[in-house]
Amino acid sequence: MITIIADTQHIAKRYARIVGASDEETHHYVGNNYAVTWLEGIDLGFSPVLAKTLDSLSPTELPYFPDRYPVVLLPADGHLKPSEKMANYARILSELIANSTYVYVATSDLQATLLKAGPMLVTVPKGFLFQLHLRSLSAKGIRESLQNRLQIRGVQQKYEQALKKKKVEWLISANSTHLLEKVYGKGSHQIDPIATPLLSLICRRFKANKEHESKSTWQVNFSIEKNGEVYKFTSDKQFDNVADANALYIKMRKAMGEEPVIISDISVKTEVMHSPGLFDYHTILLAANKHFGFGIVHTTKCLQKLFDNGLITWPFTKEYLISQNYARQFWNNTVHDLRGNSRWEQMILKIDQPNQDCIWDYCGKRDHIGICLTERKCNPDVFKLTKDEQRIYDLITERMILAFGQNAQMKTSTVWAFFEGHEFKVEKSVLTEKGWTAMTNRMFGNTDTPYTNYHWHEGELEHFYGVSITKRTSQPIPLHTAETLLIEADLFDLGTTKEKADAVSMLFDKGCIDAFDKEVVPTEKGLALYSVIRDMIIGSPIQMGHFNRRLSLDLYSKAQINNYTEAVVRELLSSETLFAKRAVPIDRATKKMIDYIKEEAS
Repeated sequence: MITIIADTQHIAKRYARIVGASDEETHHYVGNNYAVTWLEGIDLGFSPVLAKTLDSLSPTELPYFPDRYPVVLLPADGHLKPSEKMANYARILSELIANSTYVYVATSDLQATLLKAGPMLVTVPKGFLFQLHLRSLSAKGIRESLQNRLQIRGVQQKYEQALKKKKVEWLISANSTHLLEKVYGKGSHQIDPIATPLLSLICRRFKANKEHESKSTWQVNFSIEKNGEVYKFTSDKQFDNVADANALYIKMRKAMGEEPVIISDISVKTEVMHSPGLFDYHTILLAANKHFGFGIVHTTKCLQKLFDNGLITWPFTKEYLISQNYARQFWNNTVHDLRGNSRWEQMILKIDQPNQDCIWDYCGKRDHIGICLTERKCNPDVFKLTKDEQRIYDLITERMILAFGQNAQMKTSTVWAFFEGHEFKVEKSVLTEKGWTAMTNRMFGNTDTPYTNYHWHEGELEHFYGVSITKRTSQPIPLHTAETLLIEADLFDLGTTKEKADAVSMLFDKGCIDAFDKEVVPTEKGLALYSVIRDMIIGSPIQMGHFNRRLSLDLYSKAQINNYTEAVVRELLSSETLFAKRAVPIDRATKKMIDYIKEEAS
């Protein structure tokens, strides 16, 4: 018998239909020598006994390092033991795996699968466990994934690495959260290796926005007419004092028409503008927020609905591009139906080479490289798509068409002029080859005129006119949106996109952050937590990003992990905000360890 394990019952049902497993049993489908089951409804994790042990310890007895981390079925909130239904599901899954010749894992997140079913999957004989690349839930996509199975090697090692990461997260989170609960009460605050530094990023941006003091600078401008076109030069220096700018302005007004400026330098740079890559989970979140103001959770729900209906897919590959075979396949599957829409028809007609490779720059950090349309025709009435789900589908459609467009080319000319010890410059950008940009309505460059050489020469003298002063006032840094938060978090490597999205959801659930329009702001509760952890390791995006990155590469020994936990807990214990006069001073050895950790990350 062959067993297929899916994430949810909905996906399992699609697989069962394709492989002929038509008989529905408890938590699985069987038939045609196949059994199809799912992980939904099974929740494995560390035993609640660990949390109970923590509750019995005083703050000064922390951090607590368990000798063992028993993995058990977790009880639902408010219950002492797991439900009989969950225990029955786990028993069925275990029996199916034990009685199978081959086991196929049809999930996109292998690490999450191993955390849920790892204790059972490690029993599968070597070479008999495969991962199915779930391209879509359409019949064709499922058949392809069954044909293109990939053997999972080193299952025991992968499971232990996933479990080790979970242990580390528990050590830091449980010990630190327990400390805060001793002060604020049960369930009040939660410390997390990803969510807490994300909160710091939100609070930093919020405070910088509110504490901003406007600052004005001044620049002097003049104009030169060349071959019938007017060029406005601006001083390279920004004057902090209006009197200095005014002095130069008066001097140039007097020299206007009398003393010329000297053309000191000319440069022309050519930039290739590659066609946009296909969306991945990260970039679709950013685009949905930018265009429609959608949050992470809402966009994810829309994507899930489109995926569940087999309308979108993502090919798995370790390469840096989608090959011509994939490109041709996806293009031929969708282009006929897309031509029925006048908007897509106009864009498609401007594509020269629909079979070219689609470059994708973000491969390597994520498991899949591009969200594409499937061969399934989108009918909003049949699939009961909401307006927002249709918007996301159209966004993916546009990006997929643009990905097949030709590269564009832009030339930027910069001319420098010199007067009385001051430099001025003017820049002009022109698209010399429109490529994929011709398929959109967006403006690129600052002129629509074809590129020409205006024969500027170094050392030539030019008379000027129209001298003026421009005042610029600094604006406060904008508050974070979901888009800018993910971009900034990426700089620190704070986990995968899904982990960051889950962390943001947790901050919303805990009442630490709120959203107004597109902006994400901290609540009073979030600011109170930030005031405690802002200068600590656990609140530092740099240090926790460094820790998460090295942890994912399995570079930390047990002793090093314990040192990190010790450092985080000792810093919290020494907080006078938390413990007032009962704060525990950091001893010299611990201080040295904390300084070393911070120095290593920086």
